[in-house]
Amino acid sequence: MQAYQEDQAVEVTTTTSTTTPREVEKTGYAVTTPQEEEAVVTLRAAFPDSEFVKNLNDTMLLRYVRARSTLDESIAILKTTIEWRAENKPEEMRLQKASFESVLKSGLVYWHKHDKQGRPCVVVFPRQHFPGKTTLECTYQACVYFLESARNKEDLRNTCSSTT
Repeated sequence: MQAYQEDQAVEVTTTTSTTTPREVEKTGYAVTTPQEEEAVVTLRAAFPDSEFVKNLNDTMLLRYVRARSTLDESIAILKTTIEWRAENKPEEMRLQKASFESVLKSGLVYWHKHDKQGRPCVVVFPRQHFPGKTTLECTYQACVYFLESARNKEDLRNTCSSTT
């Protein structure tokens, strides 16, 4: 497939119908329309050289499709994500033990079990950042670390459930 060309405007139609628990359980993210499935394929094809996109499952790409009303907008936010990840390298982020403990004690960010579909939930309270206790950079890194860990747990869950 060829990479996406910006002059290819495509309207994305998303589902608004209710889904049964079985449909959500089966797909991991509710029912998709043929237009959404095509948009996911196009979105993946738009970034053929991106390792990040290659490692995303269709459910995660579907979230980008459903987040915006056109495929152009979906591609733009995915491109922004790829650029941010290239610049910040969240997969390489490691927290210093002392600063990590201070962030945990502050209640700024923490795990809160799982949602009804078994996805990990991370709670972040930005107002719990106290500059005298931790730096803004440390707080930022802790939030990114928790969110990246949650994404990795979700990827692992999807990988395990698709192989069983």
